[in-house]
Amino acid sequence: MKIKLTPRIVREMRFPPDMAGKKYILVYDTELSGFGVRLAAGGKKTYIVEIRKGSKSTRITIGNCETLSLAEAKERARATRYTADQGKDPRKITFEEDDNGESILIDPITGLEVWHTYIEERWKIGAWKPRTYKEHQAVVYPGDGTRQRGILYDLLTRPLHKIDRAAIEEWMLANTHRKSYARLSWRYLRAFLRWCSETDDYADLLADRHQPSRRAIEALGRPKAKQDAVQREHLAAWFDAVRNRLAATNPTAAAFVQFVLLTGCRPGEARALTWDDIDTRFKTITFADTKAGESRTIGLTPYVAQLLDSLPRTSTLVFATQAGKKLSQCHKQLQRVAEWAGIDYVSEHGLRRSFGTLAEWCDLPSGVTAQIMGHKPSAIAEKHYRVRPVGMLREFHERIEKFIIENAGLAGLLDNGQSNEENGNGNGQNKGQNNGNGRKHKKKEESLQD
Repeated sequence: MKIKLTPRIVREMRFPPDMAGKKYILVYDTELSGFGVRLAAGGKKTYIVEIRKGSKSTRITIGNCETLSLAEAKERARATRYTADQGKDPRKITFEEDDNGESILIDPITGLEVWHTYIEERWKIGAWKPRTYKEHQAVVYPGDGTRQRGILYDLLTRPLHKIDRAAIEEWMLANTHRKSYARLSWRYLRAFLRWCSETDDYADLLADRHQPSRRAIEALGRPKAKQDAVQREHLAAWFDAVRNRLAATNPTAAAFVQFVLLTGCRPGEARALTWDDIDTRFKTITFADTKAGESRTIGLTPYVAQLLDSLPRTSTLVFATQAGKKLSQCHKQLQRVAEWAGIDYVSEHGLRRSFGTLAEWCDLPSGVTAQIMGHKPSAIAEKHYRVRPVGMLREFHERIEKFIIENAGLAGLLDNGQSNEENGNGNGQNKGQNNGNGRKHKKKEESLQD
């Protein structure tokens, strides 16, 4: 849309009602090529100038229409075009005021603006799960009276071309008091900068060097593999603390931590589990929301079946609060369990680690434990030549559960119906075999008599 822009027209400009659904419209001036007003749906008006270079078009913000006059905006637009004609990127240039006070100041694009474009694009194409998207929003949260400012906010409020090696090193050294979170945020930032380098609109705006020195990276420390796990000798004390003390105050949390230990699933997978995911007829559990992005089905073992059967159905979720909401993290409960049991603290993910550790005692085929836990195949044979049905996995899984329950001193709680059924089937088969042998023997005697 093109019209002759005047101060009155800019002042009275309103977002057209028939444009509902659009975020903004652009109104260009007929006198100065590329110059115009960006009118947002919320009513905000901003002067912009569009510069074309070959087949590429770059739109640069000049200033807010409320604080900048039309004449000043046009002067800045002309200066911006002149800068571009000289082969320079105007977004990298900050114009200072001269002695006469006739200044041209162009605010270059900030890292924060590009960051929001980046995370929205990644979310739109389905590259991230909701949790990853929320984490990327949290690290740039501006902060308020009740919530702390995001760890990357101050760094990304700089112009994109000023997020260089020195700035990143300064940020790293300022966050050595929270090394784990800083390392995670650095990985997010590194992926963001790589995305910028591969995007035409931002590749030329990056600093020439933004890789920090080894000294700065080492200041954040190196991640260490965690070793917290419930060992074989701890099982009796741990289960006693969970079943007799934690279950008295929070039965859902008690069932949840036992479920994670006995299935080896990720805590997030257990929290997302619904009653529809549990098939008591065919004795299976299906985890729909997994880290690998594909559903995973494992067997429903006897003790876990009893555990789930004891839970109230207050929601579609298996592990839900009395209000029907998703169960929150159980860090405090697990700390109390560790104190009651007299062992070191074992986290939620440590319970998953415990399953993998305890399964080593059962001498299972290679890859079975990994498949139950949902790890990706690590070898060609596992990936292409091992197709284990759920029934086979359930048999192996029951061996692991039996080992854990017996060492916890709870073998008497397992339902003997299954073993009795197996014994009955076995006796029936033997009986049928004996009858068959008897008939053969009788026929043999008759033939001899003849």
